[in-house]
Amino acid sequence: MHHFSIRKEEKKGNYYGLIFGSSHTLGMEKFIKVCWKHDTFSGEANYNIDNNWEATSLFAALGENIKIDIVKKEIRQKILSGKISDNKTGLKYAMNRSCEPRLFTEVVKELESEKKIERLGDKNYSSTNIHRVKEYQIKRLNYGT
Repeated sequence: MHHFSIRKEEKKGNYYGLIFGSSHTLGMEKFIKVCWKHDTFSGEANYNIDNNWEATSLFAALGENIKIDIVKKEIRQKILSGKISDNKTGLKYAMNRSCEPRLFTEVVKELESEKKIERLGDKNYSSTNIHRVKEYQIKRLNYGT
């Protein structure tokens, strides 16, 4: 399930909520992609629904995204702790956190470049059509932190 809020500009105070549910990952993937196209900060509304910038800043820091940073940190922690041990689980986790699946792939690439993980199996970086993506395992490497 995912949601999206819409504010109509022509009439003040008109807000609409859209709730989307799908039993198939492709449907959810497409919906989340459209949501992020219309809201690059949180994928949740066509307006700044929750002031997506640091609480200590006076103005929004353009280019920074609090939600993406938080979800990336969560994915990173789950991979390094072994809670996410394959790409399908990670791609679905990113979508469950209302983010595009490519976020998981970005974290995997970062961890690989830092030599903290190794991918075993089909070494694709695909993050679309996750219901058809070939699965690979993630092996945590013991050296380095």
